[in-house]
Amino acid sequence: MILIVSFAPEAREELFEAADYYESESPGLGVSFLATVDRTLEQLTALPRSSPVARGTARIKSLPQFPYSLFLAA
Repeated sequence: MILIVSFAPEAREELFEAADYYESESPGLGVSFLATVDRTLEQLTALPRSSPVARGTARIKSLPQFPYSLFLAA
């Protein structure tokens, strides 16, 4: 099964604001944050059932090293 990932406009805005914040705190950290988001999305979409159910059928996966989580709504 192929999953198509999309972000709500508000979530996309928050994602890039967080990346900008991290980049302003330490050069390269924003890029690292976005790379971590990409890796976590790959894991979440490849094996969605390996992540706990957050609500209903939605799954959640925390980002390592950053205080954010991703939700996968099925």
